[in-house]
Amino acid sequence: MEMTAGRRRHVPTRLSSAIPWFARMLPLCAAALAEEGPQVVGLTSAFFVGGAGAAFGFECTISAHREPLEITHAFGGGSGGEVWQQSSVLVVLSPSQGRAASLALAVEEHRAGFHLQRGRLHVGALRGPLEVPMHREAHGSQPGCPPAHCLAPAPDFLGHAVSRPRCGWAQPVDAIAFRDEVSGNKTATLEVDVTPLLALPNISALQIWAAPQSAAPSGMWQTPIFFVRS
Repeated sequence: MEMTAGRRRHVPTRLSSAIPWFARMLPLCAAALAEEGPQVVGLTSAFFVGGAGAAFGFECTISAHREPLEITHAFGGGSGGEVWQQSSVLVVLSPSQGRAASLALAVEEHRAGFHLQRGRLHVGALRGPLEVPMHREAHGSQPGCPPAHCLAPAPDFLGHAVSRPRCGWAQPVDAIAFRDEVSGNKTATLEVDVTPLLALPNISALQIWAAPQSAAPSGMWQTPIFFVRS
């Protein structure tokens, strides 16, 4: 991942630790006015409902990861209940981050041996403080909801038949879709101008996620896994 602003660039910053799920870290080439640039971390979350809605729970983790980072979005259900889960990337901005920048990702799409729904990458802004690292989980009939940035981003299709988590969908500010797409297990570089997001007030981070473009006839979905290579 690379963020550039003006002509100044910084050496990639590497972070590492481990979390359960899809998660690893990536190098960041950050341009900022100070020596310390944005921090890149991974966010994974899952929301589940037991059979007949009897039990509800969630898990949410923000942590740095080994590379490559993965981005994905899935929903599945059956007689045992339903589960929504996603993995995304957070670029936690430093106070000295410039207000004009572009974001470039080298991404590889990985498809398993079963049918997957197309996924499109988006970037949006998050407001409010972020705790890094962070882990929240709750189980039971009334466990409440996690912080707003833990919520799963909404699919690109919505309708009365779409199952949604009890805590609702995330609401990143002014989300921008990457115009180019990745396919065929090949690495492609995607770039987007994030200047409009950085100009918003009280922005603490940028979130990059995959949004499914459709659901299977069963109403479930699973995007490919997008490996962020650099």
